[in-house]
Amino acid sequence: MNPWLPAYHTLATEAERRGCRVILTGGGGDEWLTISPFLSADLLRAFDLRGVYRLWDSIRRSYRRPSLALLRSLLWRFGARPLLLPPARRVVGAIAPWALQLRRRMVSGPPKWIAPDGALRRELDLRLEEHSARARQVKGSFYIKEVRTALDHPLVSWESEEVFEIGRRLGVRVLRPFWDADLVDLLYRTPPFLLNQGGRNKGLVRESLARRFPNLGFEQQKKVDASHFYTSLMLNEASPAWRAIGGAARLGDLGIVDNQRLPPAEQTLARQEPRASHGVWTLLNAEAWVRAHT
Repeated sequence: MNPWLPAYHTLATEAERRGCRVILTGGGGDEWLTISPFLSADLLRAFDLRGVYRLWDSIRRSYRRPSLALLRSLLWRFGARPLLLPPARRVVGAIAPWALQLRRRMVSGPPKWIAPDGALRRELDLRLEEHSARARQVKGSFYIKEVRTALDHPLVSWESEEVFEIGRRLGVRVLRPFWDADLVDLLYRTPPFLLNQGGRNKGLVRESLARRFPNLGFEQQKKVDASHFYTSLMLNEASPAWRAIGGAARLGDLGIVDNQRLPPAEQTLARQEPRASHGVWTLLNAEAWVRAHT
């Protein structure tokens, strides 16, 4: 699942060769030490504009992102939009339900080249509809709902199984202390702005790291965003890799994709978007997995 796993696997292999028996990671730190931006919706609902400003300021000081774009994202994408869309959707659903179905087909539905078989396509559409219905059932805090995904989302168990399996194959133990059950229980109930002690994300650990390593500047360090590097990597290497394996031939044989409708990787990558690039990587990853297991 993790596009960086080959690099981590190589590093872990070298560590095991040198006698390392335990790998200690920071996995879970983002989930349990940072504030979800969906807190903005709760703050706007309570007309707590000061709280929105505090949230914006803490994220601005913690990430390398344009301040104005970040504010716009907090006010709309993670703020007003979650508050306004559910009632708007209910009104449209009562007046013109066909409009919602049309929008789902045109905007929210999967690409036409996925699941060309009619029965498989209907099953996929049903799953997407069930997921959307659950996502629309927001009761109480938007912030708590988002935090809960770190507990019960399928990707969480998927990643944990993957990490465990890699460690088992290498003969090392992979420990992730931020996923300790007692610690998760504590951080789950910790008030959001207490997590941002000092006005920055992960403030709770920044202070302890600053005391331990006073000359490294951990108390002011901004989080490194690897999405641009990931996109550049895909733009440079995905097309040759796609040509080398001959496309998604095995996925096509299984009826998972329709290669007649599947756009060339170069066309998708030309959009230079992280999400589009990740779609190409997902196909490469799935095709390689299928070839290794069938």
